[in-house]
Amino acid sequence: MKKRILTLLIFVNLISCTKSENIPNSEFFGNWRLIKMTGSSINSESKGKDMEWKESYLFNENGTFQKFRETDKCSFVASGTFKVKSTANETTIELLFDYESNILGSCYSSTLKEILVQNSENSLYNTWSNCDGPRLEYRKIN
Repeated sequence: MKKRILTLLIFVNLISCTKSENIPNSEFFGNWRLIKMTGSSINSESKGKDMEWKESYLFNENGTFQKFRETDKCSFVASGTFKVKSTANETTIELLFDYESNILGSCYSSTLKEILVQNSENSLYNTWSNCDGPRLEYRKIN
């Protein structure tokens, strides 16, 4: 009888721990659209129709995402998985792409990873600007 109860308790503990660690933060689920691009040179900010491309992320409840980019000539889609990481100072979304793509904007040239950071206005911005890429800011679409 004791073995059965102990086995049941261990099983319940394993299930509850596993589920809570794999569920992303629900505030990020949905569509996030590029609203502003800022280059590394002075006065290089653009918004709306003045941006070089349109871009968005779709974060799904199952921990997957799609990234969409549309230029005047082409449309691109990339996908992968994401994890939300929170500390006392900031919340980040770590994106791991399924494959190499020309729309992956990152300082990590040897990996398929992008990092997005949540700012105080609940927008997301990329970290590509840390290595002379453009700073891209996204806002959630309701």
